[in-house]
Amino acid sequence: MKEKINRIIFLVLCISIILIHYGTFNNNELKQLKTIKQNISTDSDIYELINLCETNVNITARLQCLINYVDTIFIYKERPDDVDISFNVLFDEGGDCRDWSIFWEYVGIKYGYNTKSVIINIDKHTLHMFMILSNNKSYCIVDQNVLNCIEYA
Repeated sequence: MKEKINRIIFLVLCISIILIHYGTFNNNELKQLKTIKQNISTDSDIYELINLCETNVNITARLQCLINYVDTIFIYKERPDDVDISFNVLFDEGGDCRDWSIFWEYVGIKYGYNTKSVIINIDKHTLHMFMILSNNKSYCIVDQNVLNCIEYA
C-alpha cells in the first residue's frame, strides 16, 4: 500500500513539474510570496523542534523527523491567502497548503537547503502550493504533511 501511495505521489509530482514548466507565474503571486516571507513570525518552540531534528545526518532523515511531529498535530484549515499566520497558530489551529509551504520553506532555509515554492493552478479559482527542498545529494518534495525524497544518482 505504501509503495502504491509513493507511486501516486511521484506521478502527481511529475505532472506538477510539467505543469509548472509550461505554466506561467503571475508577478503578483511572486510578490505575495516575498511579502509572506517577510511577515511570518516564529516562536522558540519551532527553533527547538528544528534543532532536535538537526541531529539527523541527511535531508531525508531531518525532514522525516519533522514530518513525524507534524503528523501528530496536522490540521488542514483553509485560510484567505492575504492572511499571514504565525507558526504557533499553524501548529495549534492548522492551515492550508500555503501556510504549510511557508513553514517548510522556513525549515529549508534554517537547514541551509535550497528552497523552491511550487504553485499549481488547479482551476481558475484554486491554486495549490508545496515546497521542494534540496541539497547537493538529494531533493525532497514536501506537501503539507507528505514527504517524498529522491537521492541523485
